[in-house]
Amino acid sequence: MSVCRYSKEYTASSHTSLDNLFIYEYLPEATGNAVKVYTYGLFLCQNQDFDIDLKMMAENLKLSESEIKDAFTYWEEFELVNIISTDPFTVTYLPLRQTGSKPRKFKPEKYAGFTQSVQEIIPSRMISTNEYSEYFYVMEHFGIKPEAMLMIVKYCVDIKGNDVGYRYILAVAKDFGARKILTAEQVEKELSSYILRTAEIEKILSAMGIKRKPEIEDLNLLNKWTKELNYELDAIIFAASKTKKGGIQKLDKFILELYSLKCFTQKEIAARIGYPVVLRPAFT
Repeated sequence: MSVCRYSKEYTASSHTSLDNLFIYEYLPEATGNAVKVYTYGLFLCQNQDFDIDLKMMAENLKLSESEIKDAFTYWEEFELVNIISTDPFTVTYLPLRQTGSKPRKFKPEKYAGFTQSVQEIIPSRMISTNEYSEYFYVMEHFGIKPEAMLMIVKYCVDIKGNDVGYRYILAVAKDFGARKILTAEQVEKELSSYILRTAEIEKILSAMGIKRKPEIEDLNLLNKWTKELNYELDAIIFAASKTKKGGIQKLDKFILELYSLKCFTQKEIAARIGYPVVLRPAFT
């Protein structure tokens, strides 16, 4: 704690600076809640003596925690803030003059059928305007067709359940977009490949003691290990059994290390880590 600090009375009689650029470019396009949340957050940034968490902020603004998160997500879209943590929920404000971002506008009628279908896929919660806007942006940016995006949303719900976070959906969509998987046919082919290799992924996860369902990210890594690095499944499973902590990314790092050491088979891996292994002959 600082040696000197403002009293609450001094702070209450002081002021919070709001950049004119915000008023000129962003305020006209924003909802009242979005402006309220941004302004209050700016007040907290400029008055560090207040220890306000998400729950207290919601109470002070008479909004729900979800509404506050939606508002900050809206501003993050324009690169005015950065959500650096979801638990605890933490936001940093970015300088307006360095971003130069403009609000992204989409014609609602263009995605009318899409929005209705997404809500039907995720009936357990009302999808916010900000969430839809994020989906629109990803589709526009990568060229993902609406029917392909619906298949991605459905896949994510199947994996994570109805409480799937939209950030997970966006992450999967961005991964598909970056790999030029843009049409319904291409998404279907990718998901079919994933389904075919699900059993292999399950064996790898089981060897690591991971109980979640296989995901697309797992398939991407499995394809890298088998197709790019030329590892056999038994060697990957053996390596996985020696990687109990750190998740699938730690296994990826371990396999890359083994690859640099030219250890490809189960026997070579066992020799490298000093672990005795009995290789069982394959049945014919």
